[in-house]
Amino acid sequence: MEEYLKLLLKELSSSFNTRVELKDDEKTVGLKIGRREVLEFLEGKLESLNVFENT
Repeated sequence: MEEYLKLLLKELSSSFNTRVELKDDEKTVGLKIGRREVLEFLEGKLESLNVFENT
Protein backbone atom coordinates (compact mmCIF):
# COMPACT_ATOMS: atom_id res chain seq x y z
CA MET A 1 0.00 0.00 0.00
CA GLU A 2 2.74 2.45 0.94
CA GLU A 3 4.73 1.73 -2.22
CA TYR A 4 1.60 2.23 -4.32
CA LEU A 5 0.94 5.62 -2.71
CA LYS A 6 4.55 6.68 -3.25
CA LEU A 7 4.40 5.75 -6.93
CA LEU A 8 1.06 7.48 -7.33
CA LEU A 9 2.39 10.64 -5.68
CA LYS A 10 5.44 10.62 -7.96
CA GLU A 11 3.30 10.15 -11.07
CA LEU A 12 0.81 12.86 -10.12
CA SER A 13 3.59 15.31 -9.29
CA SER A 14 4.47 15.43 -12.98
CA SER A 15 0.94 15.77 -14.38
CA PHE A 16 -1.34 18.79 -14.46
CA ASN A 17 -4.72 17.17 -13.98
CA THR A 18 -5.98 13.78 -12.95
CA ARG A 19 -9.15 12.10 -14.09
CA VAL A 20 -10.88 10.22 -11.30
CA GLU A 21 -13.62 7.71 -12.01
CA LEU A 22 -16.45 7.67 -9.49
CA LYS A 23 -18.75 4.67 -9.36
CA ASP A 24 -22.39 5.55 -8.75
CA ASP A 25 -24.60 2.46 -8.84
CA GLU A 26 -24.48 1.27 -12.45
CA LYS A 27 -22.96 4.35 -14.05
CA THR A 28 -19.41 5.67 -13.96
CA VAL A 29 -18.92 9.41 -13.74
CA GLY A 30 -15.62 11.05 -14.68
CA LEU A 31 -14.46 13.88 -12.46
CA LYS A 32 -11.51 16.07 -13.33
CA ILE A 33 -9.68 17.49 -10.34
CA GLY A 34 -6.59 19.63 -10.00
CA ARG A 35 -3.30 18.08 -9.04
CA ARG A 36 -2.91 20.27 -5.94
CA GLU A 37 -5.90 18.63 -4.24
CA VAL A 38 -4.66 15.18 -5.18
CA LEU A 39 -1.12 15.88 -3.98
CA GLU A 40 -2.32 17.32 -0.67
CA PHE A 41 -4.52 14.28 -0.11
CA LEU A 42 -1.75 11.81 -0.94
CA GLU A 43 0.83 13.65 1.16
CA GLY A 44 -1.57 13.55 4.09
CA LYS A 45 -2.08 9.82 3.63
CA LEU A 46 1.65 9.17 3.36
CA GLU A 47 2.40 11.24 6.46
CA SER A 48 -0.24 9.33 8.39
CA LEU A 49 1.47 6.09 7.34
CA ASN A 50 4.87 7.46 8.44
CA VAL A 51 6.39 6.79 5.02
CA PHE A 52 6.54 10.34 3.68
CA GLU A 53 10.04 11.27 2.57
CA ASN A 54 11.28 14.82 2.07
CA THR A 55 12.65 15.35 -1.41
